[in-house]
Amino acid sequence: MNGRINLQEMLMSGGIVPNQTVFYNTNDIINNIGYAVAKPQLTCNGSPPEFQEIRLCVDLKGNNFIDCQFLVDHIGILKLTQKVF
Repeated sequence: MNGRINLQEMLMSGGIVPNQTVFYNTNDIINNIGYAVAKPQLTCNGSPPEFQEIRLCVDLKGNNFIDCQFLVDHIGILKLTQKVF
C-alpha cells in the first residue's frame, strides 16, 4: 500500500474516460478497478446519475486494500464527466 494508485489510468485502460454524453455501467467501473486493487465503492448523484467519487477500502490495520462491502449507492449506469484523481 505504500505506492500510489492511479485510478484514472486504471479506468482509461478499460476505455472509461470523462465524457458528457457517454454512460458507463457501474459494474464495468467497479470491475476495472477491482481487478487491479480491490473492488471500490462508487458514489453518484443527480438524475441521470453522475459519477461523484471512488472510495477504496482497507483492512482494520490499514495495510491492505480489501473489497468494499457496499459497492455503489446507485446501481445501473452513470456518467463520468470529470477526471478522477
